[in-house]
Amino acid sequence: GGGGTGPLNSVASVPPRGLVGEPRRRPPSSVPAVQTGGHAAPCRALGITPPEPAPGDRVAVISPSWGGPALFPAVYELGLSRLREWGLEPVEYPSTRAAAASVEERANDVMTAFADPAVTAVLSSIGAEDQIKVLPLLDPDLLRSDPKPFFGYIHCTNLPM
Repeated sequence: GGGGTGPLNSVASVPPRGLVGEPRRRPPSSVPAVQTGGHAAPCRALGITPPEPAPGDRVAVISPSWGGPALFPAVYELGLSRLREWGLEPVEYPSTRAAAASVEERANDVMTAFADPAVTAVLSSIGAEDQIKVLPLLDPDLLRSDPKPFFGYIHCTNLPM
């Protein structure tokens, strides 16, 4: 991947200890720990490279699959505190912590986050297969109009496509 140095593009910026106090294990050196710039691969295929988040930037925190933060508030709050430690300003959306949010509510949060010109990146708080139901409700033209890095895991990989 590319050579980004932002806080979300570096293994060195990941806190050195896990949630239960165990040291994080490094992957073998033959396996890249993080593909820097990989988050923007679909945009790059179109000749677009969105900027990486930098200290002071507002970053959207959404839950396109389900409102996992409602069931795991301590883990979620730890994630928000890490973003703040990196100098980022997390912006939550209405369904982010709503365990029973509808597909329409979650899709609206995705669209609102990408449409907000003050938001420089979008982060998914949790992944799960139910996120696939959001895709038909998204406006691809709006998503392309203001490309932003999207960070997620598990089943979120199809959302930035």
